[in-house]
Amino acid sequence: MRHLFLGLVLAPPTAVLLMSIALLFQLRHFQRVVPVLRTPDDVVKFKSLAKTQMFATLASFVLLVVPLLVWFFGCFGVAVLGWLDFPGYVVLPFVVVVVSIAAMPRTAQEVRNTPVANPSLEAERDHVADVWVNRLLPDW
Repeated sequence: MRHLFLGLVLAPPTAVLLMSIALLFQLRHFQRVVPVLRTPDDVVKFKSLAKTQMFATLASFVLLVVPLLVWFFGCFGVAVLGWLDFPGYVVLPFVVVVVSIAAMPRTAQEVRNTPVANPSLEAERDHVADVWVNRLLPDW
């Protein structure tokens, strides 16, 4: 039973790390396919990318709370985890995730610097970038 709880504690940070890497690859792929926003269709793709990344980031925030809840239940509910499991299996993986994500390229800066061929699309790009960086959910 202890191994099950430890697996449940370690699975969410692992999923967040893998999701972060996948989101970085998704952004890189978009930048290769659409190096410059030229048409309204490119802006639609840009919005879709932003929407996906925003929802995935929100899911990551939720996933990072799960280990604490599982540890709490495993420690106080069914008594298969102990106090020393907290720093090793809850805090340390959280720190690893935060440091790993902090070491990744700054998505916000890259999004704001996305080149635009048409000045009329610049305002749209700026709006998407602002929502992407400053809000939890997209407004489109």
